[in-house]
Amino acid sequence: MIEGETTAVRSKPAVDLVDLVERNVSSVDMLSSQLGLSPEKTQEILLDLVEEGKLDGKLSPDGARFFRSDVKTSDAPTIGSAPELELKKQDARAGILVMISGIVMYIMGNLLVNINIEFEILWNLGSSLVFAGPLVLIAGLFYISRMNPTQKLR
Repeated sequence: MIEGETTAVRSKPAVDLVDLVERNVSSVDMLSSQLGLSPEKTQEILLDLVEEGKLDGKLSPDGARFFRSDVKTSDAPTIGSAPELELKKQDARAGILVMISGIVMYIMGNLLVNINIEFEILWNLGSSLVFAGPLVLIAGLFYISRMNPTQKLR
C-alpha cells in the first residue's frame, strides 16, 4: 500500500511535468516553481520520465535546462546555398581621364596666371582653371571610388 501511495503522489507532478515540457518550457527553475517542487526533485522526475520513455530529451550539463529531442521543425522552406556571384569587370578609364584632365586644367591655369600677359581675359581664364581643375580632379576620384573596382584598375 505504501508503494501505491508513493506512485500516486509521484504521478501527478510527473503528468504535470510532461504537460509543461510539451508546452516548450525548458527551464528547470520555471518547471519547479510551477509544480511547487525543488529543482533537484524536478530534475529527478525528469530523469525518471526519460528512463521510462515518457519524455525524449536530456538535461543540460549544469542541470538548469531540459532539452527535448522530439521538437518538430517548422514547415517553412529552407534557403538553399546561394549561387556564386559573377563579378562584373569594370573599366575605370573614364574616371582616370577625368582625373588627368583636372590635373591638366590646374597646371594650365597656373601657367596662365603666372605669366605676365597684358590680356586680362587670359588671367581670368587661368584663375577659373585654377579653381575648376581640383573640382574636376575630385569628380574623377569620386567616380572611381563609386565604381568599386574588383580588380586592378585598367
